[in-house]
Amino acid sequence: MGTKNQRRNLRRPMSLGLFFDLGTFTYDLKYYLFEKNNWEYTFGTFRVWCRTAKTKARRCSSRLIPLRDEGGFAYLRHILGKMEWSAGIRFDQRHFRVKELVEDGETRFPALSRNFGQLSGSVGMSWFPSYQLVLKLNLVQGFRSPNIAELASNGVHEGTFRYELGNADLAAETNLELDGGMELDLVHVTLSLSPFSTGSTGIFLLRN
Repeated sequence: MGTKNQRRNLRRPMSLGLFFDLGTFTYDLKYYLFEKNNWEYTFGTFRVWCRTAKTKARRCSSRLIPLRDEGGFAYLRHILGKMEWSAGIRFDQRHFRVKELVEDGETRFPALSRNFGQLSGSVGMSWFPSYQLVLKLNLVQGFRSPNIAELASNGVHEGTFRYELGNADLAAETNLELDGGMELDLVHVTLSLSPFSTGSTGIFLLRN
């Protein structure tokens, strides 16, 4: 799937300040195997390109950064009596390439090339002791890479009117979550409870 996004901001009436022209192409492929002996399997891959991002305004101190996301995943589900088990694994990779930006003889930010990749996954179970009651338990590990603003900002953020300075040495963030659930569906009343506990590693700070 391809999308085209053009955004124009006016500095003054009839005066073009910013003109962002962004082209994005995305595909997402999934393959489902036929259920056999109460086992279900799903495999997939995805990719996102943002490679035509640019600004057409004559005077502009902002810049859009091309990026590429890609990865794959596998998921399985198994039903055993009143229990349902599921597990999944996913690999994500994000690529940034930033060209050096020099304005009025001053380097706003240097050239930067970073790749972030990480495995994440989950395992969970559901127990159906009766038609009205469901109990669930899941263990999940997630992943998030820093975005380009956190890596290479060096200027005033027009939305918050503050000066933001990124850190090109930031690492990816990971988190681990344990959550449970209870759903009770009666004739006239439905009750739901979803406790969880989560923790993360990694630092994402913009120096003001």
